[in-house]
Amino acid sequence: MLKISGKLDDEAAIAAVPLGASRILLSSSRIGAVWVASIVATVVLAVAVLLVLKPRISKNIVASIVLIGGLAFIAGGITAAVIGERDFAHHGEDTEHPAEGE
Repeated sequence: MLKISGKLDDEAAIAAVPLGASRILLSSSRIGAVWVASIVATVVLAVAVLLVLKPRISKNIVASIVLIGGLAFIAGGITAAVIGERDFAHHGEDTEHPAEGE
């Protein structure tokens, strides 16, 4: 049976990170989105490697790093939402579709 925890704030915080990332990528240009995604992936990998190479790192430091990263995504997403999405070019003819039954 599906158990619902009742802590919607946790689920909302988890959902806010990918939502922020999508807003950032949608507000970037086509090539800019590739660069943003590449830079973010490189930073995440570098931080992960540094955390693995440090033998005795406090759980509080790891939690702080994750919190700062999450807040950066949320802040970037809010900023990108204010800027708005980029214009998407639609290829093909701009034809009107006749109504049903005509």
